[in-house]
Order: sequence, then C-alpha cells, then structure tokens
Amino acid sequence: MGRQIVPKLHDLYGKYPKLNKIQLEYLKLLTDPEMKLRQLGEADIAEILGIDKRSLYNYRQDPEFREAINKETMLKAADDLPDMLTDLRNMALKRGDHREIAAPTQLQAKKLWMSVMGFIEEARQKHVDTRKDVMKSFEQRLMDIDKQYRPDSMEIEE
Repeated sequence: MGRQIVPKLHDLYGKYPKLNKIQLEYLKLLTDPEMKLRQLGEADIAEILGIDKRSLYNYRQDPEFREAINKETMLKAADDLPDMLTDLRNMALKRGDHREIAAPTQLQAKKLWMSVMGFIEEARQKHVDTRKDVMKSFEQRLMDIDKQYRPDSMEIEE
C-alpha cells in the first residue's frame, strides 16, 4: 500500500468522549472532505488503523459513532456551503463558467436557487400580498416553462 493517510485528531479529542482513539481516527478518515478514503478498500483502512475489518463494521454499527459521523459530515459540509451557493447562483444566471449550460439545467438551477433561498416558502407563509402576487407570477412562469420542456430534446419550446 505505498502512502499512509494520517488523520489529525486534535480537533476531535474531547468532542466525542465515548469514542476511543481508533474510532476517532476512523471518524476523521470517514469525514475527510477530500474523500481520500474512497481510494482505499476496507482492508487498507483496517491496516492503517491497526485493526481487523470486522472492527470497522462494528464501529459503523455503534449509534454514538454514527451520530459523530453525521455531526462531523454536516460541520464539514457547512464549510463548503458558501462556494456551493455561489456556484448554484452562477448556474441560475449563466455567469462565469456556466455561460454555456443547457436551458433545462438553468431552469433546475433557478428552481433550486429560489427554493434554497426560501423565497417561495417565505411568501406562502407570510401571505404578503405584494410578494404573493410576484411569487404567483413566478411560479406560473416556471410551470409554463415546465410544460414547454421536452426531455427527449432537452430543449424548451418557445
């Protein structure tokens, strides 16, 4: 196995007191944002951690360990959120590297952008008349575009 992946544990010590050092090392590998772990098989991971493959399975079944995986994954995903939102906005507006995207992709990006930003739901919940009219018009236009979209050609008919 040539190279060794060594997780840095200082940020996890004390955060999950019920997990042992090997579980913390495994947690760090599993939640690595660069996903180096995907390049390795379970035998390689077990070798890095100095345990057998069965222990990996047992760790993944532990509710405390699974909760830690979820928490660490969410925390690391939050770090990428600003970049992801910028990229989504650029897709919706055909800016930057996304100037050449297909119309259906742009439409989906617009829908997702509006949904993520909460505009549609906020307008529905607050029942603000001016926003309601604007959102109704926006939703009607999206529905009209959906009706014009042809999946076979991936184009929007005018």
